[in-house]
Amino acid sequence: MPYVGNKSTTFNTFSATDVSVTDDLTVTDDASVGGDLTVTGTTQSAHIGIDVAPHADYGLTIKNEDDKHIRLRNADEYAFIQLDDAGDLKLWAHGDENITFLNKTGSGTTAMNIDSNGAVTKPLQPAFNCILGAGNQGSLAVSTLHTVLFTEVYDQNADFASNTFTAPVTGKYQLQSNLYINAMDDATSFFQLMLVTSNRTYYAIIDPRAFDSDPGQCSLQIAVLADMDASDTAVVKLQLGSGGSAQSSIYNNSNFSGFLAC
Repeated sequence: MPYVGNKSTTFNTFSATDVSVTDDLTVTDDASVGGDLTVTGTTQSAHIGIDVAPHADYGLTIKNEDDKHIRLRNADEYAFIQLDDAGDLKLWAHGDENITFLNKTGSGTTAMNIDSNGAVTKPLQPAFNCILGAGNQGSLAVSTLHTVLFTEVYDQNADFASNTFTAPVTGKYQLQSNLYINAMDDATSFFQLMLVTSNRTYYAIIDPRAFDSDPGQCSLQIAVLADMDASDTAVVKLQLGSGGSAQSSIYNNSNFSGFLAC
């Protein structure tokens, strides 16, 4: 094996089967390595510079002027990374391919995917949708605060249980609920939908005494971009005022849904 040690040696043309360099190596022209290339520093923290001097704080520094790209390829496809002259970082896949961001260990779990049409999906982003369980929630007592009993349709990230959504992280959550109420009693002083979160409660209310007779169907809706801290909860409740009888019910088309917006 040819050996180049701790000396300043300059080659105009150099070719060898195996080369070992134990100190700094500068290549000012074309170079081709047909086998493995291993670079180690004295403390196992090597610094490599491509078209620029190595930086002591970074393992790899690449000078990328004139909108040049870093190209990655396999047997069939290409992908590019670019820091353009305006300072914008660009990633793109060649052709009709996706860009996928992974996290966690092993082979990774898809956290975000951008397909060739630009559609962005986030399989781990908190999102849920639920409806009333089988049948109606009926015979609602007056002068009572009722928790609405929901069954999940889907629960992306597993944050909904026991009629309650629990925020996994601090953020702004788009939450909405629609209650479809049958057989309101026009003698009851009010029906009040409440979306109760740890930080505050949101309301929608109707006074059925304004009707000439018992309304057969009526709906109450809330939609809000709610601020929630990690581990805060959100639950839907219906409060009935005084007067009238326990004749009304929440119809099974009622729903509660939400997602992490930002």
